[in-house]
Amino acid sequence: MKKAIGYLKAMVKWILPRAFFRAREKRRDELFFMQEVFPKIPEARGLEAEYEEKSQEILKVYRKVELCTIFANRIGEIIVSLGHQQEFPPKEGELAIFFPVGWIPREGGAQCEYLYEDRYIANTYLYQKVAAMLPLVTRENAGFWKYFIQHYKHRTYVSHRFDHQNLLAMQKQIIKEKEFHRQFLYFEPGEMEKGDGNLKEMGILGDYVCFFARQGRYLKEHLGINPNDLEVTRDSHIENFSLMSERLWRRGIQSVRMGYLVEGLFEAPGGVDYANLYRSEFMDFYVLSKARFLISGPSAMTHMANLFDKPLVMVNMPVITFNADSLNYCDRKQDIFLPKKMYDTHRKRYLTFQEIFAIERQEDSRYKIAEYYDTHGIVLEENTPEEIADAAEEMLARLDGTFSYTSEDEMRQKRFSELLARATQGRDCFVVDLPVGREFLRQNEWLLEECPVL
Repeated sequence: MKKAIGYLKAMVKWILPRAFFRAREKRRDELFFMQEVFPKIPEARGLEAEYEEKSQEILKVYRKVELCTIFANRIGEIIVSLGHQQEFPPKEGELAIFFPVGWIPREGGAQCEYLYEDRYIANTYLYQKVAAMLPLVTRENAGFWKYFIQHYKHRTYVSHRFDHQNLLAMQKQIIKEKEFHRQFLYFEPGEMEKGDGNLKEMGILGDYVCFFARQGRYLKEHLGINPNDLEVTRDSHIENFSLMSERLWRRGIQSVRMGYLVEGLFEAPGGVDYANLYRSEFMDFYVLSKARFLISGPSAMTHMANLFDKPLVMVNMPVITFNADSLNYCDRKQDIFLPKKMYDTHRKRYLTFQEIFAIERQEDSRYKIAEYYDTHGIVLEENTPEEIADAAEEMLARLDGTFSYTSEDEMRQKRFSELLARATQGRDCFVVDLPVGREFLRQNEWLLEECPVL
């Protein structure tokens, strides 16, 4: 009996705090809709009968409506949510709908707000395309969903299934299981005609590749992120892509610079500065859909490439194994990558892969890894113009079927895979499990050496 009482007391101590937390969370969710969402949506005047009829149709089919959020102020979040909703559907008999939200800069700091207006939606063209495939809340249907929730609150519930931590877990599972439905986005005949015409106006008439150099201007001006809070470890300098453009142009292949609110002009043989001269929300996707492949550092642009199953040359990777942030879907059968090199200013030498992986294993979080480098005098060096150009030419050879490894190359790749397997053993983390650029490993074979761990 004493044992049973002790067990019951322990259960009460465990249940009560969680019950209190759930009640507080439920109240917070209700307030978000009452104070943040509903006031922004105009009242349904004269549409009540139409809304009621539509509500009855939904209630006949679905037991409950799950109210989810999608961080629509970031392109990557919209794309990831599309993939995750298809991989992780709602419970049987339930309908999941998604309200666009985002962290908006205000005088008192960033606030999570409902995005009824288009201003802060990262790309309204993409959002509308996704809304045709998923039940997203748009300006056109927001009035109905406000009516439905207010009149049938007992048939709805706020879900945190797609919160950031859950999204990371979902993405990790998809990557591990190689379960990813490629080619998400399709164009209507009219869109293709418009897109082809725009390409001609841009002077793009044959084969081309797309590339993206991540910079801070978009985050500062569009999202209002404080310059002191910007993470620069993923950034690139645009001039480092000029040699690539020149070398590809000798083959008759143009290089199209992607992006929005970018820094500096891109002027190189065979280069097209789409980001500065021609950029539009629709063409962001159409240009990428027709490219042979994408060259980019870690950014939302790689998620955009996933929409069209485009091979990736991932350059300037600051981490290879990590947690606390997501990784785009990548496939070692078609993608390659180049890591940044880490220079230890105290030891006056570069770190090997073994030393880099030891730090990543110790710190785990991508943000803590970056902090470790900063506090320990370790400088991350961007890939050189030659390294980027070599990797682009390697991808061309792979796509043309003329690429090959020597036995020495195969040994280098095998050695890297062994180090990577050791670094991830016992860890549930994201892994850039891709071949390293062939020429990069040839020129930097010392990265594979055994070294005393830092």
